[in-house]
Amino acid sequence: MQGDTTTNGEPQLSEVEKFILSSSEELAFPPTEWETETLAEVLALPRVVVTRPPEDDLLKIGMRRNDCHANCAAQVANDIEGRSRHVSGWYISGSDLILHSIVEIDGQWFCLTPQIAKASPRFEFIPDPAIECKFPPMARRETHIDPGASFLKRFESIPKGTSKCATVFAH
Repeated sequence: MQGDTTTNGEPQLSEVEKFILSSSEELAFPPTEWETETLAEVLALPRVVVTRPPEDDLLKIGMRRNDCHANCAAQVANDIEGRSRHVSGWYISGSDLILHSIVEIDGQWFCLTPQIAKASPRFEFIPDPAIECKFPPMARRETHIDPGASFLKRFESIPKGTSKCATVFAH
């Protein structure tokens, strides 16, 4: 049927194309009052600026692409000093909010998830205290993150009095 047209010259759609079009039209409806109110509540929450370490560094310590919740949980599980905190909330992508997890370490915010597409090294994030990612009790995940190479190990070699962020993320 490819290349066929309707009587008015429009391309004729396959059954799959018709299904996709009708499904997307069913999803294109105005937001409910509850959705509008919830969005306003989320957008009113405080924002933080998150830094992405170099992708190569994240991959070397075993962080997985697009697996933010597990990456953050593994960092917390491997942090024997207990300095890491898993924080869930909202990554702002244009007019969309995407559920995301980051870690807070000593008052600094980090995204530990390598991205498939090139991503900005810093971005705004909305921590949402109403969201809590729960994982089954985790032992150190040596197959995922080598405890000797966890993200926090990068902080140990920083001379005292130096900005951690500037030193850790210098190429």
